[in-house]
Amino acid sequence: IISVLKPLIGTSGVLKASHYTVEAFEAEDHVIVSAADEKGEAIPQDIAKKLFSLGAEVKPIGTELSENQTSRLDELEKDAIDLISLRSAERNSDFFNDEIDKLDRWADDMKTALELDLKKLDIDIKSAKTLAKKIVSLEEKVKVQRGIKDMEKKRNEMRKKLYEAQDDVDNRKEDLIARVEAQLKQKTRLATLFSVKWKVI
Repeated sequence: IISVLKPLIGTSGVLKASHYTVEAFEAEDHVIVSAADEKGEAIPQDIAKKLFSLGAEVKPIGTELSENQTSRLDELEKDAIDLISLRSAERNSDFFNDEIDKLDRWADDMKTALELDLKKLDIDIKSAKTLAKKIVSLEEKVKVQRGIKDMEKKRNEMRKKLYEAQDDVDNRKEDLIARVEAQLKQKTRLATLFSVKWKVI
């Protein structure tokens, strides 16, 4: 017999198996095994599941589970569902945080790169304007001013790109939040597979 089941030798109790489905970010299927001994003491799920690895003789139980036994199994089942919900919420929260962090990092990298290019362009424009003042030839002066105008146009386009990038991040965040809000209205299904009385000999 499996070592963790040895303490159950000579004891009996009741057990219920249920199929629990949660539809959140993705569908999760769980088989919940709720079990208690004859005193009503809970048997941990991982141990209860190991009862199915034992050879068994199936007999009609003769009588239905008592109200107390049914109530106890329902209580244990609810505890298991609460734990599943908690772990699911933690996973979903981690997923949400990771996605927000990715968007923020992407936005920061984009902003840093564009601001660096803008700063360099500002320096180039300032230098070109200083140079233009020192040029005597009108032809050369016009040529330099044309170059300055082109750089200023490029700077305006880069600033526009910076704002558009921020808008893009905001839109992606809004999409993510909307998706999470929809998933918060998660659907659950619970179906009892079977209930049995058991005895380990």
